[in-house]
Amino acid sequence: MSRSSYNRTTTALGMAALILASALLGLPYWREEFALADLSTGSGQTHSERLADGSQLTLAADSSVALQFDEDPHQIHLIAGQILLEAGPTPLQVITPQIRIDVHDARLKVEYRHGSTRISQLAGSSRVGDQLTLNASQQVQVTDGGVEPIQPTPSQ
Repeated sequence: MSRSSYNRTTTALGMAALILASALLGLPYWREEFALADLSTGSGQTHSERLADGSQLTLAADSSVALQFDEDPHQIHLIAGQILLEAGPTPLQVITPQIRIDVHDARLKVEYRHGSTRISQLAGSSRVGDQLTLNASQQVQVTDGGVEPIQPTPSQ
């Protein structure tokens, strides 16, 4: 192998190794929620924000949402994690891959993890999907198999 051929091969292998190392280091940041999220939190972080419609949105740790307020009703797409929403009188939708929740004048907690959505109605009422109204102190779990009520435990 000639010296110039060796230099080209070494340079090409070095560049390939550099590209691979960069891709591996950046892999955690290429998750879907980072690409789509308007708001997100990392491990151990929380974030609270007053939205354009006056609602108060709080993201728990490792959570991300995409906001779509250019149409009515306004939409919060929960991509991952858990949110606490204190919705005002303006109609609002919370959307996860399994379900749409129509809410106004209510307080609820919504968690989406591992292909499952858990909804805890804290005050007021919300419409879950097309057929279920969730009232204060009620909880449901939504999976691809459907909606299942969750019985509160004494510690909840």
